[in-house]
Amino acid sequence: MHIIGHWPWKYAKLIVVYWLVLLWTYLLYRSITSVFKPFDILRWIFGVGLIVSYVKFVISFLDYYLDSLVITREGIILFYWDNIFKLNSEALPWWSVQTVSDKQSGLIDIIWNQWLVQIKREEEIYNFQVTDPAQKSNLITNTRNEMLSKQDENTAQFDKFDILVETLWEVILDYIQWQNN
Repeated sequence: MHIIGHWPWKYAKLIVVYWLVLLWTYLLYRSITSVFKPFDILRWIFGVGLIVSYVKFVISFLDYYLDSLVITREGIILFYWDNIFKLNSEALPWWSVQTVSDKQSGLIDIIWNQWLVQIKREEEIYNFQVTDPAQKSNLITNTRNEMLSKQDENTAQFDKFDILVETLWEVILDYIQWQNN
């Protein structure tokens, strides 16, 4: 079993953006209080604004942090957040996964070394940002091929068993007919 999480720079970018919002808010507060005498309602407005931005940061961080792919013998389990109170999981059996590919597009993606692993199933495409996409997509593809080949071997053994049961049934029928005569 393997667990694949998001690309670590995704967290770093979120933290940098949060610190920039804090810096901007502080500078705005300082510039307003340098011109006007600070009054209580202004402090409450900035305090509530900072609390709201902190809650937004925590929710966004958890949204990225809790998303993961779990690769098992039965298939892929995808965990992702839809909103604040809803953590979803979706199981993708190996036989339903059609293709696994990695993709990089755009100048920003090249500069930040961002990659997407895409898992295609029927008409759905699941995108997941990772650091080493070739390794992750090869891991998923190799595990898929290995598990499907094991399923094919098991199916072939069941087919052989069915032939044996049919043959044995014919022998039993012949024996019963011989006993009746």
